[in-house]
Amino acid sequence: MTLNFGDLLSNALHDIKLHTRKKIGIVQDEIGYTFDPHLTGDTVESWRYRKGPSTLELLEQLAAAIMGYGCKEHDREWLEKFLKEGQHPYVGVVCDRHFPPQTDADVVQNVKTKFSPPPIAAYAPPRLEQFVGRAVELKRFRASFAQHNLALICGMAGIGKTTLATKLASEQPDQSAVFWHTFHDSNLQPFIRRIAGFLANHGQSDLWEMIELARQEGGKPPETETCLDTITAQLKALNVTLCLDDLQYVDDDPAFGEFLSKLQANQVQLIISARRFPSFLSASQLEIAGLSAADVSAFLTTRGIMLPADQVAGLHRSTGGNGAFLTLAAVVLKHANDPIDIISKLATVDSIERFLMEEVNDRLSANQQRVMEGVAILGGYPGTRDVLEDMLNQRDVRRTLQELTGQFLLITSEGDYGREYHQHSIIQTFYYDQPRHRTRRELHLRAAEFYEKEELDQFKATFHYVKGKNGERATQIVTRYLWQIVNQGMARPLAKLLDEIPEAVLTQSDQFELWLAQGQLDTLFGDFGNGQEVLQKAADKLQGLPQSQETDLLKGRVCLHMAELFERQSPPDALKWGVRGLDITSKTEIDLIHRLSLIIGTANLHIGNFGAALEMFSDLEEQQELLPDHLQISLQSNMAATQWNMGDLKEAKRYIDDALQKSIASRDHRMTARILINAGPIKYLSGDWQGAISDLSHGLDLAYRLGNSTSVTAISINLGSCHLNTGELDQAEELLTEGLKQAAGTHIQMETTALIRLAEIANIKGETESAWAMIDRAEVLAEKHNDQPSLTLIYAVKASILHQQGLLNDAQKAAEQSVSLSSALGDKVTLAIAQRELGKILRTRGNDVEAGKLFTQSIRILENNGDHQAAISHIEQAINLRMSQNHDFAREHLIEAEAICSALGAQRELDLIQLEFERLNSVSSHIS
Repeated sequence: MTLNFGDLLSNALHDIKLHTRKKIGIVQDEIGYTFDPHLTGDTVESWRYRKGPSTLELLEQLAAAIMGYGCKEHDREWLEKFLKEGQHPYVGVVCDRHFPPQTDADVVQNVKTKFSPPPIAAYAPPRLEQFVGRAVELKRFRASFAQHNLALICGMAGIGKTTLATKLASEQPDQSAVFWHTFHDSNLQPFIRRIAGFLANHGQSDLWEMIELARQEGGKPPETETCLDTITAQLKALNVTLCLDDLQYVDDDPAFGEFLSKLQANQVQLIISARRFPSFLSASQLEIAGLSAADVSAFLTTRGIMLPADQVAGLHRSTGGNGAFLTLAAVVLKHANDPIDIISKLATVDSIERFLMEEVNDRLSANQQRVMEGVAILGGYPGTRDVLEDMLNQRDVRRTLQELTGQFLLITSEGDYGREYHQHSIIQTFYYDQPRHRTRRELHLRAAEFYEKEELDQFKATFHYVKGKNGERATQIVTRYLWQIVNQGMARPLAKLLDEIPEAVLTQSDQFELWLAQGQLDTLFGDFGNGQEVLQKAADKLQGLPQSQETDLLKGRVCLHMAELFERQSPPDALKWGVRGLDITSKTEIDLIHRLSLIIGTANLHIGNFGAALEMFSDLEEQQELLPDHLQISLQSNMAATQWNMGDLKEAKRYIDDALQKSIASRDHRMTARILINAGPIKYLSGDWQGAISDLSHGLDLAYRLGNSTSVTAISINLGSCHLNTGELDQAEELLTEGLKQAAGTHIQMETTALIRLAEIANIKGETESAWAMIDRAEVLAEKHNDQPSLTLIYAVKASILHQQGLLNDAQKAAEQSVSLSSALGDKVTLAIAQRELGKILRTRGNDVEAGKLFTQSIRILENNGDHQAAISHIEQAINLRMSQNHDFAREHLIEAEAICSALGAQRELDLIQLEFERLNSVSSHIS
């Protein structure tokens, strides 16, 4: 979804906040003051929620004020979007004032600096303030890590797993190469975004750029499996240590399990803590227990608490050496008048956790209790001092935070806005329940307003509005910022939040918005049943409402999201919903019309309605400057596919080149890899063999870098086929073998294609046994999956192998099978190849007249459907004519074939042509 004016202004203020470390309210006041001493930040804030300034002069002044802060995110591309969304009629003129015309070198540099660098400190392990004991465990885990690159620390909650993992992480020689992530739930996206930033700081920026591109464009993020594949591929090249804390939240995710198994297989260093042993990792199972009595004594000493041995033993018995309980007990004992009484009570209470928490709370000041409650209200998400001051309406809580951190009641970490605070889950649960219901609600609402207006974290704003029982405002934020929240990596938590909003509290309009958001999230998750159900509910409800501009817009949006849901699984249904949406939508809703038009064109392309697809894409092309980059690239790529299917290779090549250029410039690496898969065959068929090989080689490098196994498979097979045709048999065999290995059992059609090509290579090399092994495997796969197009090629290759063996009857039968099947399928190219193979067999049998007819038919078909194959048929016809003493016509066919093969670089055929010329010359010399 394209970002509107308010989104762009809000994001700009967010960038300035990070750049200046000023609150957004102050930034808004500063910007307003640049226009007029009497203009307040309230006016600037109002522009974030409306169309923007009312005059062109104010719009230009606002743009100039924003540019004046010098944030590198605000480049010419951003300014163009900002002015365009503000309805400025002379975008180029204003942009030229801020960005004079550039040289080519400037353009290249801008592409390199388009994406903000990720933070560096945010990936470091927690600070290890104190560490005692664990000598036996440390020795065991150090040995495991040294031998297997894996330290797997398991044990019950609070036992000290995180502390032990932190100790091991702190021992790594290069701390900049240590990545730490704590899981809080089953959502993988925060991990993916953080490790993408970590990889970018280590020179592997592909994934970070893809995620940032989706955020900037408001588009869909890369799929989880794609991200994990890319992370796997990029970690192979780095010497880093991954520390994954609280793995139990994600250890039942098959994709993540496969990811970690691959990392272990590739010797990536892992330090993992979890409450249970994950089944997908191989490691010696050692479940850690609590601290020993001696370690408990040492632990208390570090906290300034000295107890007799018997009291230490009693405390050890009661707590089991649990680190979380000991931390709380230390706070109580440090200020206890009678430690013996506390330790005695610990031995008798029903809930040690509850008892200790109440004792800790009694020993905190009112101000400390209030701050602890504020941190708990954050819901387990770390928060800055700024948000706590706003929530609690206190001017300065710095000292209180330092006191609580010093008592180990708060945990600190580095975030985008500096130091952040959160609590152990035991402490967070206790303090969340302390304020009364009304007070909790008020605190949530203050936090929501802070995140909506200051730190601009739309997920946290939504979270707190939902918890504060303001479902209406939460829905409005989600409506506007859905894909920004998704691109924060918070899609799963957002879906859970939306389920908590009671529909009864929403207006009718917001109720529809809630359903639309839920439907889009279900589509993103691949939960098509639920997505269809909720979107259909919205469609049915809308049908019963009176027609109006608002209801027509909602109907159009429902149709769009239904079409998106069906786009991959049922193109005919996607087409139906797309057309319905376009009929309903007002012509003023330009963005919605563009998105509906694109999906209609794509559905027609997938169905095979190429004329209808071309018409829709052509209409869109006239307005493509209004499309965001990723939709422009998609349009160009689809146009290329449409022209290819309609037989216009020249136009297909032009469009694929445009799409490729734009995708490379935008750093959309996923799209670039997909485009390169198709660019190779298009260029190959249009006669640009070297261009095809260059594009496919680039695509293969990119696919390996991204860890995209499907792209690696497709490109390896396409590139291998190209090298087969240029006569580079060893390179072709290597690539096709790799493609076969990647495709085996997962991509059946690609596996079949690779086997056919490898059989051709073996046959050319005279390795008959190997050729039969490959072609027999291919035939079994094709018959099992009813792959009729592949069978036509298989029969043709079998005919060639049999012909070479001298088994002419069997060879002729196989060739006739290929002719019959390809004719029935309407596959002209394979029909021409099969006719040529049959002609060669008949020629060997002495029937050169029938052979010549078949070669002629083959040439006629191929002249407009593939220069290379046409050249091969010309060569076979020349051989036939030479053998029948028609030397002049034979020479003409060779000259035609030579012109084609020279342009293509088909060296194998050029060698054969040269040999035929020599034979003709030898015959002519003998006759004269």
